Amino acid sequence: MKVSKLMEKLSKQNPDLPVMCYVEDELEVLSGPVPPPFFDVVAVHMQKLETHRDDDGIVRFHWDPDSAIARDIVLIEMTTDI
Repeated sequence: MKVSKLMEKLSKQNPDLPVMCYVEDELEVLSGPVPPPFFDVVAVHMQKLETHRDDDGIVRFHWDPDSAIARDIVLIEMTTDI
């Protein structure tokens, strides 16, 4: 995605929301010999995200637009498939 397109998409979002990035092809990211050095932005949108810590203290994420504890975030979706 070009800078102008990314700026356009971000300008349509609430500027007070937190921004998070998401890589759909995480198995490729985690299983490769080294992490990919580059990612391509494929989408920017608002998403409802529920976060909580499990019994081991690890933060877990859950996409649930109907959750009473979900919060709005701006999600930047990325891929290693450039």
